[in-house]
Amino acid sequence: MRLQHSNSIADLEQAVHYWSIVLESSTPGSPHYVPLVVNLGGMLRRRFECHGKFEDIEQAIMMYSAATSSCPPDSPYRHNLLNNYALAVFSRFEQTGDPQDLDLSIQTHQECLSLRPPGHLSHCSTLSNLAVAICARYRHRGNMDDFTSAMAYHSRALELSSPESPSYPTILMNMGLLLRYSFQCNGDLQNLNTAINLYRVALTTCPDNHPIRFSLLTNYAGDLNVRFTQNGDINDLEYSIELYTNSLANQSSTHAHRFSSLHGLAIALMSRFKVYGVPEDLDLAITHITSSMALCGPSHPEHMPVLMVWINCLIMRYKTRGDIADLDDAVEHSEAAICVCPRESHQAFPRVLIQLASALQARFEQGGNADDLNCAVNHYRTACEVCPPGQDDHYAAFSGLGNALLLRYQIFGPLDDLDECLVHLAHVAARDHPNQSEGRHILTFLATVLSARYNEREDINDLQESIKAFETALPMFASNHPQALHLHRNLARSLQKMYVKRQTIEDLNAAIAHFEACLTISPEGHPDLPLALIFLAS
Repeated sequence: MRLQHSNSIADLEQAVHYWSIVLESSTPGSPHYVPLVVNLGGMLRRRFECHGKFEDIEQAIMMYSAATSSCPPDSPYRHNLLNNYALAVFSRFEQTGDPQDLDLSIQTHQECLSLRPPGHLSHCSTLSNLAVAICARYRHRGNMDDFTSAMAYHSRALELSSPESPSYPTILMNMGLLLRYSFQCNGDLQNLNTAINLYRVALTTCPDNHPIRFSLLTNYAGDLNVRFTQNGDINDLEYSIELYTNSLANQSSTHAHRFSSLHGLAIALMSRFKVYGVPEDLDLAITHITSSMALCGPSHPEHMPVLMVWINCLIMRYKTRGDIADLDDAVEHSEAAICVCPRESHQAFPRVLIQLASALQARFEQGGNADDLNCAVNHYRTACEVCPPGQDDHYAAFSGLGNALLLRYQIFGPLDDLDECLVHLAHVAARDHPNQSEGRHILTFLATVLSARYNEREDINDLQESIKAFETALPMFASNHPQALHLHRNLARSLQKMYVKRQTIEDLNAAIAHFEACLTISPEGHPDLPLALIFLAS
């Protein structure tokens, strides 16, 4: 009873110890055997969440499974046994990713719900637990029926809860998670915004000692960082880092989900490093992602996403400090990751290929070994083959291939690479981009390559399409964005070429206007400023 108020590790250890002694003195035929199993199993699962000892969750599941087989259908304790059994199996699924555990958890929750009809004291919590398990299945399999079902269960549970109820922030958080997964599937930013609002409300009703507070802070922080990548609002990023930091400060070093907070904080710090270039952010990101890797080894279902961030950090540190050892490590670990990612079955396979290709391309730019660049192109091609439209890595694979082909054309000059590059860029430019940042960079890249091909073949259609793409991309950037300066300059050059081709004063006037815009927005001392003056003077 004291444990409910103290959340003390010492109290938890004592509870496990005393329940174990009592259970050992009981037999399966005893009328108190099932409630003893329920209580000891619950303490073991709680200790697993605190310390991350997999043996605890395995022991709890073994006890629950045996007790379920011997517990009569009309036993007054059966619903509690089923509830705890389903929760323990779901915890094991989170560690191993075994889909059979997920299906068993859902099936067991459904049986439990049938024994806890409306009006039952635990009907609301069972609705919520079942919704969480179905939400996980939606995340992994993408079946919209699961989304609809999970949202219906969550909504019903919320109707039955008051803001003062301990379950209220948990339900709000889980609804937010479901909407986040929906955003990941369909790119609807409104779902992400709604999820963030739900976390915000949940946090106001979640006391500091609430068992889900750590998870709430981590999920809230993660979605703020995702929204930052969508709209570039630095306030979202700063608050994300603050929430992650608060979550970690109040977690034990062995908390079962600590790796997730470390992983998320590393990603957010990397994002801030890209904005401000502060070296401490990059160093801290690497420290956190290294700690996260130590907590989820190769057998952990989240090992691969954590490894990908670590490899990305190594590539970023190489680009910042030029230590080739970082790049070699990134290549080595990417190649090793491919060996444990079967092409046919592992969803991380294309992302590993993209990371490896990126590292090889960077190493080519450092050492000039053509084999590195050719291998990068081949890996990007394979990633394109295994990434159908709609998958997260589809854009990264095709745009990465286009970038590598453009580089190979610029270095070695094969026009076939330029033509293939445009095919891939046109492919990704033709699809809808819920992420405006993604869409505007595709258009900029496409315009640049079209302009390069015009320089080779002087096909006016390429020049016209280049100007059109530059003009479409330009309003997508704020006037003070560094990319806006490059767009004005490149658009001015393309219009100048069009004037030379067609001798129309409108093209020349438009070119002059964009060169003048370069002068207006160029900060003092910017290296492009003399170029703009030269072009304007000419």
